[in-house]
Amino acid sequence: MPLFVGAASPASPGKKLIEYGWDVPTPAQMREDLAAMEKRPFDGLIFRLSGGHNAFVTKPLEPASFAEDERILRSLQFTRFRDNFVLWVAKTLSRRQSFDARERLKRRQRAAMRWTDEAEHKGRPRAFA
Repeated sequence: MPLFVGAASPASPGKKLIEYGWDVPTPAQMREDLAAMEKRPFDGLIFRLSGGHNAFVTKPLEPASFAEDERILRSLQFTRFRDNFVLWVAKTLSRRQSFDARERLKRRQRAAMRWTDEAEHKGRPRAFA
């Protein structure tokens, strides 16, 4: 389930300035405020998915919970932001919770990569560690 967001454009050389702070937006917030966001002096942003963004939750993430995020991301038209990233949080767990956390993390990483596999050109969100 890859996400296609934005149009391809040539990558600009040099360092990038990526917006990340306490106000990490969801796709719905990006849909509402993208024009204002792109007026800021950044090359891209980090956003979180409404369906979940914690890699170590104890129950499996359901693909259906990301359907609205995917629909919104496919419709966004970036004009300035070309380096966008999906936020995945890895919180510390209790011993009991971490027993099978490694396998859950692997499943979530595979799911995230499915969503971002074809996001190789600038402007498309992609997962990073």
